[in-house]
Amino acid sequence: MPLLTLCFQLHQPFRLQPDGTALFWDEKNREIFTRKAERCYLPTIQMFSDLVRDHYDFKICLSISGTFLEQAELHQPEILGVLKGLLHLGSETRQVEFLEQPYYYSYASFFADPCKTEFKEQVSLHRQKMHDIFGVKPTAFANTGLSYNNEIANIVADMGFKAILCEPTATTIDVRTRAPIQANEVHRAIGRKGRPRKLAVLPRHAVLSRELSLDINGAASPANHYAGLIHEAGGEVMVLFSDFPRVEAGSPSYGKMAEFWRNLAEEVTNRTDIVPANPTEIAEWFQITDCPMVDCPDPRDS
Repeated sequence: MPLLTLCFQLHQPFRLQPDGTALFWDEKNREIFTRKAERCYLPTIQMFSDLVRDHYDFKICLSISGTFLEQAELHQPEILGVLKGLLHLGSETRQVEFLEQPYYYSYASFFADPCKTEFKEQVSLHRQKMHDIFGVKPTAFANTGLSYNNEIANIVADMGFKAILCEPTATTIDVRTRAPIQANEVHRAIGRKGRPRKLAVLPRHAVLSRELSLDINGAASPANHYAGLIHEAGGEVMVLFSDFPRVEAGSPSYGKMAEFWRNLAEEVTNRTDIVPANPTEIAEWFQITDCPMVDCPDPRDS
């Protein structure tokens, strides 16, 4: 009976001016963000808000970059309003969680800096932005691309987070088996002295996340079939993480996507073999559980 986490990444970069007359391409940034906001972000966030309101057990989480929030402030503040509305709908029932991440959606955690100063500053900057706009202090973390190693996990744990999402690879090793970690188990970060940290490590299920990306962008395989795949995967946890759907409202693909999500919300909230849960909840539920540790040294330390 897996705990199901549905998570989406919201990001828009600042594009650079190609002719070099200015740093940022303001006109293009405004054009792209406004178009995406009106055709994709606003209707789809509203769709998820309706699902949260209509299904008490339906849960989602969002990882929103600082550059996305900045452009929303500049070009389409209504986006922030609907995001606040979504968060408010799920606040008391813990149906909606916003994650922390590097502000610029960068790989600052891999910069050649032993103190990871840039990484820490970007996380702190993002934390301040989330507080300023939404009044929240996220307790779960998603690094760019869900990239992970021991030092990233220890920094995140030192900053007080309860959970971190990660992308399982050949180098994320279960210390018990010395084999790559399983995507359907809750793990614990390994501390600098080899002892477990309280930080819960939640691996993404890559295969089903990719299939979900196809479904949310209009392929629309039956929701009951997809829910069956979640059940068949079994284990303790099922973390599905993908880009936020950018299907344009009014298109045939959008209708298929909306139908898929309505049906999937019905499936996962009516079944007894799948339990929706957001990352912080999972971390709290497994707080005193003897979870296997993940060992993933930075290869540059070898």
